[in-house]
Amino acid sequence: KEEQRHLQPLSQQITQQYIPNYSYDLLTNPEKKLLSILFNEQEPLSYEIISNKTGHSINTVRVNMNILKKKGFIEEHMLPSGVKLFVLNNKEKIKKMYNLEVI
Repeated sequence: KEEQRHLQPLSQQITQQYIPNYSYDLLTNPEKKLLSILFNEQEPLSYEIISNKTGHSINTVRVNMNILKKKGFIEEHMLPSGVKLFVLNNKEKIKKMYNLEVI
């Protein structure tokens, strides 16, 4: 195996060595559930709608949405009324990376 590695182009060796292996398993179950809900919706969702869909309190949803926002999975938009709406940042990339269509 070590010999094969030396036969690969250097750029490929570097890529294999330094790019982290992102896995859907690295997300918590609440994060997976929220991504799944956002993935299956066509319209942006508010905390209240997400709370109703999950059965969790708005505060619980807020904490998990903030984590997903920091990880770069979702975008947050605010209406003039002050209501925050959430959408997936890059639906196609997330779909490929985490195979969300099967959730």
